[in-house]
Amino acid sequence: ADKAAGLKRATTWGTAVALGAGDEVLFKKISGLKSKRKYVAGDHADSPFRPAGVFTDFEPVDLGISGDLSYELGALGRHLALLMGTAGAPTKQGATTAYKHVLKWADYGAGFYTFAAELPGKIYEVPSVVPTEFLLKVENGVITFDAKGRGDVCKDDSAVNAAAQIDALTPAAFVPMIFKEGAFYLNGADEAVDVLTTTPLVTTGFDVAIKRSVDGEHAAGSASIIKPEENDFPAVSLKLQFPRFATANAGFLAKHAAGTPQKAAVQFTSPLEAGTGFYYSLTIYFPRLVITDADPSLDKIIKHGLELVAEQAASIPTGMDAARPYIEIINKQETDYLA
Repeated sequence: ADKAAGLKRATTWGTAVALGAGDEVLFKKISGLKSKRKYVAGDHADSPFRPAGVFTDFEPVDLGISGDLSYELGALGRHLALLMGTAGAPTKQGATTAYKHVLKWADYGAGFYTFAAELPGKIYEVPSVVPTEFLLKVENGVITFDAKGRGDVCKDDSAVNAAAQIDALTPAAFVPMIFKEGAFYLNGADEAVDVLTTTPLVTTGFDVAIKRSVDGEHAAGSASIIKPEENDFPAVSLKLQFPRFATANAGFLAKHAAGTPQKAAVQFTSPLEAGTGFYYSLTIYFPRLVITDADPSLDKIIKHGLELVAEQAASIPTGMDAARPYIEIINKQETDYLA
């Protein structure tokens, strides 16, 4: 192939692992694959022209991978699982080929991976990448993703991932996630009502952002950064757009003013089965959210939008299994995303 990319969980920071079958990530755009190094100019006195300078540390690689989201996450699921922090062996759904994965928010991310990509004419590798973000939104009726991470260094002379490894890459099946397959639920965090039993909101757009903030420190003995560690609170947020200001969403402005916490679920269900009687699905649960912006706007008609920020619930709400955001996925992958 003349354009392909993949990622695989690694264990030693700065040491790449070889990619192969099952490690491919289907993408539309990759950003950040560049090498930048600090340069200290030789601006010394008593020199009529600048003498030789000094190259010092390599700047971190801020990697971005974007594309259309599939219910079969494949290797991309490793990025999401490492970011969330907790996965585990999936649960077989009945006696079928469907499996249920649960990714829960841990205090810290679960590690890092090696990333490699072949772009026309060149193979690039980042030996170690810590996931920092996973963003979802709708574009042209399709759910898209933007996966971001911070890596140590970008190289084009890897002895670990060369043509043979890139050629061996294989992806999971692509099962597209379409906006029309979505349902968005929201009700009071303290209401003893499962949010999935409520009437779905009428929405025209959404954004989900899952982020961990990490540093990028250099230490003596290495030209690239040491393993990044988290240096601030994580940020998980949900944005919803409504086509018009209506009875169903008229109360959100008052809830925003009162600071009334909410709980929510964003659910996509495919018409395709992962196993007999079990459909492909992805559900993101938000046990506690606060409305930070309730925006009615005039564009011939009055439209409406909400911005909500996730907090940890004091107790697990009715119908949910955790006090922090978590994700449930049903697809055909039999193995743990962190395996």
